[in-house]
Amino acid sequence: MLKKETIETLLQVVEPLHKCGVIPEDEMEELRCLITADESDKIPDMEKNPLEDLQMFSVQRTARFLDRTVKGVYDLVNAGELELVKLGHRTSRITCSSIRKFVEKCRTKRGVSEMETIK
Repeated sequence: MLKKETIETLLQVVEPLHKCGVIPEDEMEELRCLITADESDKIPDMEKNPLEDLQMFSVQRTARFLDRTVKGVYDLVNAGELELVKLGHRTSRITCSSIRKFVEKCRTKRGVSEMETIK
């Protein structure tokens, strides 16, 4: 888990890039979502907003965020790594909480494999 000071530093670095147009608004919102999600993990379950887990992103936006193709995102959905919510005949969304879990799982795997390499 990132320290609060690290998160604040990251936001200080990213905000000017966003204001200059280097980082688009949708990606900035995703970053804010992930950062606030990390902070909300410290809050007891009773105090959490029940609608927080309903924040969702399009498959295309998720692909951009994870630096994958749309097909790659669907592959992750089929593998059970991401949660897909069907909102209509041709409308699907990926939950923010499943993206967070996937990124955290990838971080954990990388840390374990790096430790195994060092030994």
